[in-house]
Amino acid sequence: MPTTRLSRDVPVPVGAVRPRPATRWVVDAERRVYPAGVQPTAVHRADCWTVTAGTEVAAEEEARAAMARPGARGCCVCGTDMSLA
Repeated sequence: MPTTRLSRDVPVPVGAVRPRPATRWVVDAERRVYPAGVQPTAVHRADCWTVTAGTEVAAEEEARAAMARPGARGCCVCGTDMSLA
C-alpha cells in the first residue's frame, strides 16, 4: 500500500486538449415540477449533446441572465454550471 501523498499541483498532461470557450448557448425548458409561476430551465453550450430543444442565445450576458432566473441551472455535462456561475 503506497504511503506517499501526491502534490495538489498536478501539471496538465502533455497533449491534453482543453475545450474551446463557448460562443453560443441554449436555454432549454425542463420537465420538472416547480412552484407555480416558475419555469425550470437549463443553460447549455450550443454543442452540448444533452440539449433537446431550446432558444439559442448568442451573448454571454444573456446566458448569465438566464442562469439568474428562478428555477434555472447550468448543465453539469457541458460545464455551464461552472463557467457561467
